[in-house]
Amino acid sequence: MKSIVVEEPLLKFWVLDTVPTEDIKTTKTPEKIKILIDSTLREQLNKQHNRLHVPQCEQLMSDIHQQMMLLLNHNMSVAYFEIDDIVIIEKKYYFINDKKVINMINNNSVINKMIDNSIMFLPYELNSENDIVSLPVTLHCNSYMYSLGLLTLFCLFNISFKTHSDALTVLNQIIGIELYWCILRCLEINAQKRKLLFI
Repeated sequence: MKSIVVEEPLLKFWVLDTVPTEDIKTTKTPEKIKILIDSTLREQLNKQHNRLHVPQCEQLMSDIHQQMMLLLNHNMSVAYFEIDDIVIIEKKYYFINDKKVINMINNNSVINKMIDNSIMFLPYELNSENDIVSLPVTLHCNSYMYSLGLLTLFCLFNISFKTHSDALTVLNQIIGIELYWCILRCLEINAQKRKLLFI
């Protein structure tokens, strides 16, 4: 466990429950706050032979989804996640990369610049496999669910996948359990039909 001085606006937002401004990157609190970080997601993976257990994956999805819902309440969202975007505080997962926060208008955001296609957990609409992504791209507020589903799947199996079909093949190794159905709904190609739901 390590103590850090919290500078990241998003971490202040989640942990201290501060209200963000229109641009979350300018959100400030009056003083520096020390918070104990248990570890990062990458450190946790390294300690567990690069794989999370099913309950940890369920918590990862639930914690990050709750944070995304809070962002959406302020007309903001996130397009995609990477392993180094997530830390663990008091056994909860927190997304802390404020550079990935995008503003939403009517549940959509327009991306005008190319995103590195080598990023592993891009939503389907930013990585249409063999097709070239044409700019601008309109992202629905549910786009993050696809990325979170891919990230969780990778954390569960430590298997890389390049296509939607590859991801579904890996997912079928846990067919039938709650986590399977939750990730499957997140990997819906049509962003408007995605749901993050445990049943």
